[in-house]
Amino acid sequence: MLHCANRQTNNFFYLRKILRITNKQIKYSSAKKTEIELRIYFCASIKKSGINMDFNIVLFNLYQQQIKKINQTLATLPEDLQYDYVAEIENL
Repeated sequence: MLHCANRQTNNFFYLRKILRITNKQIKYSSAKKTEIELRIYFCASIKKSGINMDFNIVLFNLYQQQIKKINQTLATLPEDLQYDYVAEIENL
C-alpha cells in the first residue's frame, strides 16, 4: 500500500511541475488561443493517463481549476474560435 501511495504522490508532483512549466509558457506567449490549447492538452493528458481522480481530491480540484480557466479564457475569444474549441472541451 505504501508503494502505491508513494507512486500517486510522485505522479502528483510531476503533474504540478508540468503545470507550472505550462503556466510559464502561457504567460510568455500571451496568446489566448495558445493558452486554451495548452490547457486542453494538459487536461486531456491527465484523463488519458488513467489516474483515478475520484480518490485524489487535490488532483480533482487541480483538474477542475484548469477546466474553469479554459472556460474563462474561452469567453474572451470571438464566437468562431469558441465554436472550434467547444467540442474539445466537452470531451474533457
